[in-house]
Amino acid sequence: MATSGDRMARVARFLIAVVGIWLLACGAHASPIDGLWLVQEKDAHVRIGLFRGAHNGRIVWVRDSLDTQGRLRHDTKNPDAALRGRLMRNLVMVSDLAPTSADSTQWKARVYDPRNGHTYAAHLTLESPDRLKLRGYVGISLFGRTAHWTRVAEPVGQDSKPGPAPALHTTTH
Repeated sequence: MATSGDRMARVARFLIAVVGIWLLACGAHASPIDGLWLVQEKDAHVRIGLFRGAHNGRIVWVRDSLDTQGRLRHDTKNPDAALRGRLMRNLVMVSDLAPTSADSTQWKARVYDPRNGHTYAAHLTLESPDRLKLRGYVGISLFGRTAHWTRVAEPVGQDSKPGPAPALHTTTH
């Protein structure tokens, strides 16, 4: 037979679980920059949102995702030889995202450029619902480069296998 102490412990565990789920749900609301973005060079899609428990941007599609032997491309430009075996797919490119404005239209982050293997400090500004300005820099923002990303309509009914580019459907305003 369960004692009143056992019942109270079960109720307490249940309440803790309910509060924990509620807190996760409240913290997991989408921010205005969350979504699928086409990079300026038009050769990759980056999904910004929660991934592995952190708010970041990861590569979900690369135009040339397969090498000449038909194998998935790896992060070969990484200065850390131990990381050169990472696949480009799901590679976190934008990390440490933190809003710097009350309306969540301005963010700070760290941006990894797989084209050269360097990581930069960055400011991201949502210029419109479908246009994101990313300013990557070393030291101060004056010494950097600006790129503009365009929001991509979420694909419907497409699988996520590597290979040829999916149809690009950018939204315009």
